[in-house]
Amino acid sequence: MFGQTDNRNNRILERLNEIDHKMIQGETIEAISLLKKLEEIKGNSTIQDKYAIELRRFHVEYYINNNDENFNVALKRLDKISEMKIPLVEYDYLSFIAQVYKISFDFDNAIKYHKKALKIAEKRKDTTDIIYTCWSLGSSYYLIEYIDKPQFYKNKLDSALYFYNKALKFPENKTTIKYLPRIYNNLGRIETAKNNLSKSKVYIYKALDQHTKANDSFGIAISLNNLSKVFLVEKDYGKSIELAKKSNRYIKNKSLRVKQNNLEYIALSSYNIGQLKEAYIAMRNRKEISEKLTNITFLNNVKKTEIKYKIAKEQQNTLKEKYKRLNLQLLLYITGFSIVILVIIGFIFYTRNKQHKEKFDELIEKYKPRNNKDNIDLPIDTINNVLNGLLRFENEKLFLRKNIYLKSLAKELSTNSSYLSKIVNTHKKKNFNSYLNELRIEYAIDQLTHNKELRQYTIEGIADCMGYNNGDSFSSAFRKITGLYPSYFIKQLDKNHFDN
Repeated sequence: MFGQTDNRNNRILERLNEIDHKMIQGETIEAISLLKKLEEIKGNSTIQDKYAIELRRFHVEYYINNNDENFNVALKRLDKISEMKIPLVEYDYLSFIAQVYKISFDFDNAIKYHKKALKIAEKRKDTTDIIYTCWSLGSSYYLIEYIDKPQFYKNKLDSALYFYNKALKFPENKTTIKYLPRIYNNLGRIETAKNNLSKSKVYIYKALDQHTKANDSFGIAISLNNLSKVFLVEKDYGKSIELAKKSNRYIKNKSLRVKQNNLEYIALSSYNIGQLKEAYIAMRNRKEISEKLTNITFLNNVKKTEIKYKIAKEQQNTLKEKYKRLNLQLLLYITGFSIVILVIIGFIFYTRNKQHKEKFDELIEKYKPRNNKDNIDLPIDTINNVLNGLLRFENEKLFLRKNIYLKSLAKELSTNSSYLSKIVNTHKKKNFNSYLNELRIEYAIDQLTHNKELRQYTIEGIADCMGYNNGDSFSSAFRKITGLYPSYFIKQLDKNHFDN
């Protein structure tokens, strides 16, 4: 894109494209290594290659640090490039800036810079850039409705349709095939939002067909997920469940968010056809994935921190190499100064690592597996007596009594609060409050499903039957475990004629 026809600049072009590919794949360290090699030869490059290399550095650094100052430099550099009339570089800068705004949910600015990029691409008649920019513009308009949700979003969806259809006017080939299924999927979602379900299915099935031809399992899973939602809206619950389950088989472990959506569709469809057990299982699995996603976000932050540390280490090594080329007097001065800095940094790292090690040890101790009785430092007789007591507590529905607390139940089981808490955590895999609430809510679901008379009670009345002191506590526990309010659950049971 940026090089001349000679071999040297072709190599620069190849490396620029390789850096872009590494960034898309999330291989940041490899991208940085390639970027360093390019920067070593930047001094002898053409002016447009220099700016192209610089843009990759902006991209890498923004991805790692979300550095607003760095982004502002890119904005200023764009003004200079526009004056110099370097359309190839200007297009890439505009696309980068638009994408940063899009990631930040500043869709007005994202659309503004994408439109500028589109003008350049159309002037150069570059099919690849035109299609990519039309797809990006359509996605920005599409996301406004789903994230900002303005009052009059219909015009935004119409704008998204305009740019998607503009991209679709180009013939299908190796270039366009990369973006067409994504466009068809989004067109399907838009038509679903507008309740044009027949049209929606046409688009999504096109996307599914192209993903299948490309043997793109992730794309197939996305299309099946979209179709599952369409059939859910159509109230074809059996088909919705079938497609969602099929999507999960294709998705494997590539996207937990798609799997989360599939489980939601399975839960809603199962619920609507009276398969409450299936709905409950799907809801619980969806909750587990939500917790995993939270954990993945944390791990990604750890990964970014690790990348920053490696970059800092590489920069430090680079500085040392430069010091060697200085004269002896300067070298001694800088070395002395560096030693002081390194001692301070080392002390800070030592202190932090010590703190992190202590926190790590605490976490390991807290979450250390305790899968059998030997893992609890308690007498075996005590464990058996408490477990037998808990079994009677469950079978005789003693959990329906009011004012049950860890301390009071421990006293009934002839043990103490600490022992009871440890045994519940180890053998029931949850804390005491969660254990008590799940027993009550599972019993409430069973009774409400099979006892029409109970459904005539007020929420306060039902809460009283289940051992709660008030309706708010019951509603809060019910929603936390099932994802639904009890009033909605009861309404749907009556609507579907669940009788004794």
